[in-house]
Amino acid sequence: MDFTLYAASTGVIKRLHYHQSNGAPYSAWAPVTSGSNPPTTLPTYYEKLAAAAFLGDTKVTAVEEITFSSSLYQSAYAAYNGARLARIAFLNMKQYNSTSATARPTSTYTYSVDSEQAGTTWVVERLAAPGSNYRQWRG
Repeated sequence: MDFTLYAASTGVIKRLHYHQSNGAPYSAWAPVTSGSNPPTTLPTYYEKLAAAAFLGDTKVTAVEEITFSSSLYQSAYAAYNGARLARIAFLNMKQYNSTSATARPTSTYTYSVDSEQAGTTWVVERLAAPGSNYRQWRG
């Protein structure tokens, strides 16, 4: 998702195409059975859905990268419809094993909006696709 949103934030890259063959690193699914691996949806499928929801109508949406952390594992992007802030995406790319008995660490993110948007309501959505820590299936 970071790569997709970064590309959108450049203002130059208007479209991305991902290779979708069996075993390709950006494949959204593995449609055939091979050995003991059944057909499956891969974590990148959920990334593509989340990125599409964030970007919305790209004819009216402008994306800007937000600098909020010096960590290599965190990034953020703002989506604007005209001059109005429409969405913010905070990405925490620190790997977590969803099958671990240890509780997932939490993070708090704060972002100030201009007074024009004070008092508005925001919906928080969290992408935590099962298996996102799992090494991709190889055919």
